[in-house]
Amino acid sequence: MTVNKGYSIFKKIINKLFKNKNSNKEQPEENLSLISTKEPKSSNIEKKNEKNVSKKESFLKTLDKYEIGIIKNYDEIDVRTERKRSYGFIQTFSFKDLYFHKKNLHNKSTKKDDIVIFKYGENEKGQVAESIITLKNNQISLDSLIFLIEKFHKSNLDFFQTDQVSKLIYSFISGTLAKDINENTYIKLLEIYHGLDKLKLIDNYITANGSISKEIIEILKNNLNNENIEQFLNLKNKELFLGSQLIINKLETIPKYVKLKYKFFLEDIVVCQNYIHVDVSYEPNEIYNLFKDSDYTLAKQWINKTKNFQFEYAKMISARGAEIASKKFYELLHCNVSDTAITQLNHNNDNWKFFDLHVDTKNIDVKNSRGVLNEKLSYSEHCIPRFKETRNGKHIYILGVISPYFKLEEDEEKLKYNAFYSTTNIENMITILGETSLDKINQYSSRFSQKELQVDLDRVNFTPDWILEYPNIFYIQRDNLKSKFLKEHTQFPTLNEYKQLNQNLIPFFLSCGLDLLSSGLNKEQVNFYNRLKIQGKQTITKPFLYLAILKHFSERLKHNTNSSYRPIDYRQLIYYEVSYKYPLGIYDPTLIIKKLIDTLETLWQQKNRMNMSNYITFKYNQKGILLAKSSLSNSWDTLLAYCGGFIEGKGSCGFKPLIKGEHETCAYCNKIICPECNFCRDRCNRLKNQNTIGVIL
Repeated sequence: MTVNKGYSIFKKIINKLFKNKNSNKEQPEENLSLISTKEPKSSNIEKKNEKNVSKKESFLKTLDKYEIGIIKNYDEIDVRTERKRSYGFIQTFSFKDLYFHKKNLHNKSTKKDDIVIFKYGENEKGQVAESIITLKNNQISLDSLIFLIEKFHKSNLDFFQTDQVSKLIYSFISGTLAKDINENTYIKLLEIYHGLDKLKLIDNYITANGSISKEIIEILKNNLNNENIEQFLNLKNKELFLGSQLIINKLETIPKYVKLKYKFFLEDIVVCQNYIHVDVSYEPNEIYNLFKDSDYTLAKQWINKTKNFQFEYAKMISARGAEIASKKFYELLHCNVSDTAITQLNHNNDNWKFFDLHVDTKNIDVKNSRGVLNEKLSYSEHCIPRFKETRNGKHIYILGVISPYFKLEEDEEKLKYNAFYSTTNIENMITILGETSLDKINQYSSRFSQKELQVDLDRVNFTPDWILEYPNIFYIQRDNLKSKFLKEHTQFPTLNEYKQLNQNLIPFFLSCGLDLLSSGLNKEQVNFYNRLKIQGKQTITKPFLYLAILKHFSERLKHNTNSSYRPIDYRQLIYYEVSYKYPLGIYDPTLIIKKLIDTLETLWQQKNRMNMSNYITFKYNQKGILLAKSSLSNSWDTLLAYCGGFIEGKGSCGFKPLIKGEHETCAYCNKIICPECNFCRDRCNRLKNQNTIGVIL
């Protein structure tokens, strides 16, 4: 049935409802638009419009006696008679079924799920529906629906949210009537319509009308969500909508939109975080299989007189292996490397007395440490006689290497080919830890030594593992990627957008020296971030980060008033991955920074029981020992230490950390007792009758 024909039928029904005496006479078609869009051109038109308005008012007054419902179970086959039923049911506001007979249908094409208006009537079976008029896609049906929405919507929300009502509304706001619907009517329909294409309908309406109101923007804002955001991004008027701050604010709360907006931004951060660097850990077979006879000869030359030749020989083979591994490391960095140590055999010069490798313009002294019993990744045997200088006074760089412990069989001259098990476990590999120099140590000591924390770096005979860092060329790809990122990305997420990303970008931002994003951090985290941010604009190294954490901790330990502080919270600021190997993008294969944080967290848990707020100054030395002194004492209390004990037949104990409060303190020497080997301090009276010996802590 055409729209015009349906409209004519509907006119006849209205005339019948109004009991118009001239219903059989031809009537001019009515214009029932709620708001006229054109100015009247003559008094005849004005009279005609007045007549139409009066007609409309009469119609709506009559409509006040009607209710709205949904056709159910009509025009179906009766299973008993195998004929179409002559009756059906209407679903009312209360979702009850109201009986009707087809003779009460004004439109014989009415079918299941049609929206109808009706009156209540009675028959012998009780309450029934009468005078049933089907709402179609025409102006009078639209007026009827709007009238009934205004009358019943608030008290019957569930009914107006049904798919059938939504389908009828769609026919109005998407069909030929849409362009003539005034905005107030359009808004009322939009507020009820719940189709998935609501954003597209709004877009079409704006395109047709050429303007946008606050009310339409409000509806658009309220309907934006994670599911339809891609639809929004494809709207013709997207840029117009993005000119509204209301829309922008809403978009910032939609995770999918924010992730789409910052898709390349996030991908580039991942690229920066996953920068490529050369390997620093090598399987023992990879290194020791490179040994020539001259390498074994050199290792033997290094042995001093000893009763335990095989032990010392294995130790020197390990040291020579560290030099070969170091040479490989620098060659992978495309440096020009000369093996100076091997020249000791030909006596061409005595440079080997000062350094082991010549790398580009630097001279490198390789210092190897073999893993100890309880800390295989602990760089403990790193005492050096002094920081050497060449004849012209040029400083020598120290390169730290840690190697797995192994023994030689009696009379074993050379290691067998592939003598070691293949492994990817760093504890059983030869690992380059990084390099340092006297200048670097002086810089760190000066920068972090203040009244509250004395950084006591014995620059004469000891190099701690945490002060070792890889050379700048090691990080060349990381630094280039970050530099490129900062040039290409100038727009960063707002605070609301950052929350929707649900990713921890704080470590990356801190490593770049950018302003803090998250408000979810506590006061102490913000304080630490802002301290490091300035250095982040340059380069944060592992020693710098280590001492910055230690300094921040010692200040909080002294001023123990902030209950929100916990050392474990440093993790959120510096780690973006769960392996803990890349704090702020610094490669830390032996987890030195993580171990420090874990240790400080354990010590922090003891603060109240040990009255640590009484301490006024702290001292941290290169051996990893944290000392503290109160105002009432001239002596230093040991808060953190490592075990310097030696276990016969097994080697150095090396247990760490020893923590005051968690581990027992010796009543004789006031040092912390190792829970593994019972050692406290060499020559302590408590150990006189025991077999454990060691070095002074």
